[in-house]
Order: sequence, then structure tokens, then C-alpha cells
Amino acid sequence: MRAPASIDFGPANVFPTKLGRHPEQSASLAESFGLCRRFAIREMMVDRDASVRLAFVTRLSSYDASYLWLGCDLGIELIILDKRLAADFAQVPP
Repeated sequence: MRAPASIDFGPANVFPTKLGRHPEQSASLAESFGLCRRFAIREMMVDRDASVRLAFVTRLSSYDASYLWLGCDLGIELIILDKRLAADFAQVPP
């Protein structure tokens, strides 16, 4: 698997939100957060300017657009588990 070098910011952004909503699950949330490092992910640099332009055109966040840019640049399929984001990506022409 490949991902932008900023991949850690996604789970790091979600963790405090989930912890605030479900403090009783702090142990399992912390464990889940730690599992992210077990995946064999090759972090890759993204053309920041190109991904920001892509974010503007697609109305995606810069973070999400960096994944789209990388997938397009490498010519690889994106794996998207977020249904709303998958629908947004589906609207982007190849």
C-alpha cells in the first residue's frame, strides 16, 4: 500500500474526537490508534501545489486531495472506506 506522507494526520485527527465522544472506550481507541502503524504502508511525497489545485477543483480537503493526486500520479486504484468520500471521488473525472 502507498499513501501520502501525511497519512498519520488522519487517524491523529480522528482520535481526540472519538475519545471526546466515547471516553469510556479510551483503552480500545488508543489500541486502535496504535494499530495504524502495523500496516505495511509506503509513505510517499505528494506535489503540494498540484494537490491543492486538485482540492480546489474537486472541492475536497487538501488532505483528501493528496490521496487522489497520489493515486492518479501512480496510476493505482484507491481504497476508500468512507462512503461519502468515495462518492466524492467517484465524481472526479479520470
